[in-house]
Amino acid sequence: MTTTVLNIFPVSSRAGHAVLACLLLGIVGCSSSSGGGNDGEGLMPLGLNDTGVDWCGNDDNNNLSCPVSEFPGQDGEFGRDALERQGNLLKFGSGDAGFDFIKLDNDGEELSASANNHACVLDNVTGLMWEVKQTGTGDLRYSGHTYSWYNPDGSVNGGNAGEEDDGTCAGSACDTQAFVAAVNTAELCGYDDWRMPTVSELNSIMHRGATGDVAVDPEFFPNTTADSYWTGQSRATDTANSAWAITFSVPEFSNFAIRTLSKEFSTNHVRLVREIP
Repeated sequence: MTTTVLNIFPVSSRAGHAVLACLLLGIVGCSSSSGGGNDGEGLMPLGLNDTGVDWCGNDDNNNLSCPVSEFPGQDGEFGRDALERQGNLLKFGSGDAGFDFIKLDNDGEELSASANNHACVLDNVTGLMWEVKQTGTGDLRYSGHTYSWYNPDGSVNGGNAGEEDDGTCAGSACDTQAFVAAVNTAELCGYDDWRMPTVSELNSIMHRGATGDVAVDPEFFPNTTADSYWTGQSRATDTANSAWAITFSVPEFSNFAIRTLSKEFSTNHVRLVREIP
């Protein structure tokens, strides 16, 4: 039987990709917009990425073909990653394992998967758009810049605003609020609604099947540092003197990838996100 899919949305429409994915995947409550605004509290509009683990293991080795009879029920046997390995996963873009990304230039226009020097990445599974870090040390979005966690909004900072301008960077004051403001002023990829990611959002691009040093797809997220990246969320305690961060180093993701770090004494990297409008 042959199945024909009619694409009723323009190929260049990012919202079109999102809605079409909703229809094809049949996700309950799926929408082309999360309605979460810019406060970082919105839910992801489509779904969750798989882990990136498309292999199985035994007592002695990883990266084995799935399934492994004596060790049944492994992660690599299920989900988007398994479908991709079997050649049964529909993608609108490309990416390792079950990830489905599209590269965008600094005007927000779609690029080929082989393009270099892209500015942003659209995730067709979650419906989120991500900042891509750069290589120039003087660039606002240089991969090596670090920032202190700072958010003066008492309604979301847990009672502790953090520290202003305590990192090492260029192009803005070196704290998270200032960096967000600078990127929005620059209208990265044509948008001015960039924000800090939530824990779930930042975790969604972690590639736990990665074989290199960094737990992310390097083709789409080049220049990623094998270190910690802030989220916009404070720890849920009375003092909230720490915020959540995710460490993208391999194999640290297996143990302590998601952790809380001090707002007063820690500086970390930042990767901004925005939602499909």
